[in-house]
Amino acid sequence: MTISNIEPTPNLVQVTNISKGTTQDTLRDFFAFCGKIKDFELESDGDQQKALILFESAKAAKTAELLSNALVDDTHIQVQAYFQNTTSGPDEKQPDTSSANASDISLVKEEAELKKKEDSTSSSPTSPTEDQDKKTVSNIMAELLSSGYILGDQVLAKGIDFDHRYGVREKVQRYFEQIRKNLQVWNEQYRVSDKASEMEQRMGLQQKQKDASDKAQDWLQNNPTGQKVSGLMSQFSQHITDLHNEARRLVSVRQNEAQAKKQASTGAV
Repeated sequence: MTISNIEPTPNLVQVTNISKGTTQDTLRDFFAFCGKIKDFELESDGDQQKALILFESAKAAKTAELLSNALVDDTHIQVQAYFQNTTSGPDEKQPDTSSANASDISLVKEEAELKKKEDSTSSSPTSPTEDQDKKTVSNIMAELLSSGYILGDQVLAKGIDFDHRYGVREKVQRYFEQIRKNLQVWNEQYRVSDKASEMEQRMGLQQKQKDASDKAQDWLQNNPTGQKVSGLMSQFSQHITDLHNEARRLVSVRQNEAQAKKQASTGAV
């Protein structure tokens, strides 16, 4: 792989345990939710495949790392930073966070810069078409769920925990408050929970979620890292529920938009 020849950067991640049948387009579509992809390489790795993905920002790369153990084509992919010991410039002031690695530090700075930009522009909420770097990790995970990807509650817990530790606190709080407001409105108007549940059943998502959860239980109980994540799942149980509900709302939004377009085109004939 030629990407690995670049200078050490926190923007590069390595993805392993990729199904042999997973295409480059499928993997690109999945990781595009994290942010803009600058370069991408996929190659065979024994009975599986592996990939190197170079993002335009450290935040996008870190979001990708947090998606480790997500289900892509029925295989739990593994994602980690390619360069484990990348560092910031010698003259840059480091945040006071001893538990953060180099990529964590880089994206803390990016979050601060994004906050400055948001404060200097309109206060209107970020739309789905804007740069993914402006979104919380939780927001991106909800979008992935609504698109039919299976992340598992342990993955969601890591993303929520990261937002709380390294994100802009006010931004994270606003996001979850908005989720609850949106869900209440949509439940009252469209009974979104019932409609989304029907769609999930048709797509087999509920069974896939159950299968992924069952596979994760052994890891959560018998692995030190898994036990830590299990604690996060308990700590952020309400937030995890919020993300699942937001994903269902987004599904319903797309259903209603598609139905409205169909009715409009039919009426125009």
